[in-house]
Amino acid sequence: MAPEVAQQFLERIWGGAREKHSGMVTPFHTEMFNVTPERRDWVNRRCVPQSLATFEMPILLSGGADAIKR
Repeated sequence: MAPEVAQQFLERIWGGAREKHSGMVTPFHTEMFNVTPERRDWVNRRCVPQSLATFEMPILLSGGADAIKR
């Protein structure tokens, strides 16, 4: 991902969570991910706000580095 695109995503994530001090990230529109027009409504109905912590907390993996390669 190009740095300027990555920065846009980060600004959207943090900005949405800071708005009204909600701590929730608003879903991105499907157009950003090249979802076909006929499927956009279906996908958008299933997208819900997520806690900012969802994007900031590290994940814990079991199985070591081999688990990542699978």
